[in-house]
Amino acid sequence: MPEDTGRYIVIDGITGSSKSTIVEEMRKWSQSCGHSIFDLDKWCKEYHSIPRFEELNDMDVIFASEPTTALIGKAIRNELSHGDKYSPHELAHAFSLDRHILANRLIVPARKAGKLIIQSRSVSSSIAIQTMMDGGPSLEELLALPGNAFCLEHAPDHLILTHIPPSVAQERLAKRNHEDKGVFEKMDLLKKEAEVYYSKDFAEIFTSRGTRVHHFNANQSLEEMTGQAHQLINSLLTHC
Repeated sequence: MPEDTGRYIVIDGITGSSKSTIVEEMRKWSQSCGHSIFDLDKWCKEYHSIPRFEELNDMDVIFASEPTTALIGKAIRNELSHGDKYSPHELAHAFSLDRHILANRLIVPARKAGKLIIQSRSVSSSIAIQTMMDGGPSLEELLALPGNAFCLEHAPDHLILTHIPPSVAQERLAKRNHEDKGVFEKMDLLKKEAEVYYSKDFAEIFTSRGTRVHHFNANQSLEEMTGQAHQLINSLLTHC
């Protein structure tokens, strides 16, 4: 069970399943409450590093994402996740190290200090994606990696899973202006990924550690998704 005093919310789901819609509505909620907001991606891009909590302990809400955009995370985004030059095991180790650094420097101390943390993707993504890759690590191997094990020791209070048919996600991804969409956006992997996210065994990994799992229907219009996001926010974030 999470022993930390803050609220830690992770949003996850297959690529193209509108995770950003929920994050944006939570950002609007934070702004309406007058919270001081810290954006990890902006910090990483400006300072090329991951901050320590002491550098921003006056912030009320922390918005984070994985992989990060600095240090190991930058290497994942710019090099490791494109093409077939790196093995699934190398990717798994890189993701584990990236989230270990993020958790040690920022997430765990911020949570202990009572901050609200809203994060897109986490160890949940590695479980769903990397175990499904050809030649990838087994679930046991993946969970044993230090960064993954550490983050599961500090499992989120809430895990929001966005659900959408892989074919619809593929259509949305095709509209993005990326020449190379990376190994994580191939259709066969999207299908395998979806199967894991929707499984009871996947949810059990988190519920057994005290996390509440919520399911979000992303196969709707933007207006409908926004309304659903508002309902979810009202149930999880009732107090400013």
